[in-house]
Amino acid sequence: MSIVALMQDAAEARDPSKKVARGRKAALKATGGDKRADAPETPASPFAAAATELTRYIPVEAIGLYTAILPFLVNDGKLLTEQNFTARWVLTVGVAVLAVLFAVGVYRKELKKRKQAFHWPPKRTITVLVAFVAWVMVIPGSPFQDFSWYTPTIGGIVGFVTVAVLGLFSLWFGEVEA
Repeated sequence: MSIVALMQDAAEARDPSKKVARGRKAALKATGGDKRADAPETPASPFAAAATELTRYIPVEAIGLYTAILPFLVNDGKLLTEQNFTARWVLTVGVAVLAVLFAVGVYRKELKKRKQAFHWPPKRTITVLVAFVAWVMVIPGSPFQDFSWYTPTIGGIVGFVTVAVLGLFSLWFGEVEA
């Protein structure tokens, strides 16, 4: 799911006119469908619903920007483990900051459209950051290779487990409120 959709859901959940139907799942049940253009179709099976929930926390805008710039920072003549990771750390921190500012900006815009007062959404901010860091661990050429304990296998496991935990948390305890 995109950061935009995640933050639109946060603004929608905060809408006082929708106290009965909080969050996208409840709103879908109450209205019979989601009218947002980027909203996925409702999955037909429980397995598909769980899979959709697990992929919900992929911050596609941040990962897209990160992977678009990353190839320019990798030296083709050296093994990844022998390269300097400073530029990749700067890229990671820079994209993380941009992702948070983008997410909160979308949230602010959605609240303004609904004529609601803005407040910083700490839980959504943490969700965007945790999901982004988890996916940076999955991507080949990750700056986490700077650490001796890191392997691509560990990165993949941590990344997918983190997204699964975020998805399962949402399934068991409801949407992350803003």
